[in-house]
Amino acid sequence: DVQIFTLFGSHVADLPVRQAAAGTGCPAGSLPGSSQYQRWDGRSGGNVVSSGVYIYQARAEGLAFKGTLLVVR
Repeated sequence: DVQIFTLFGSHVADLPVRQAAAGTGCPAGSLPGSSQYQRWDGRSGGNVVSSGVYIYQARAEGLAFKGTLLVVR
């Protein structure tokens, strides 16, 4: 799954991971057993989040990735 946090570490949203159907999404989506994530709509609990920098943590298939994303309104 993917978790999104504020810079202060407050949890903002969870995005579930699902198995991608062959030939969908990004080129990696065509690989057998590849994963695909739902797009984040910039909301937390139904409320629109403020502009700013957020941190994401993605885990799938035994791998973990961290990074930042920018919301501009």
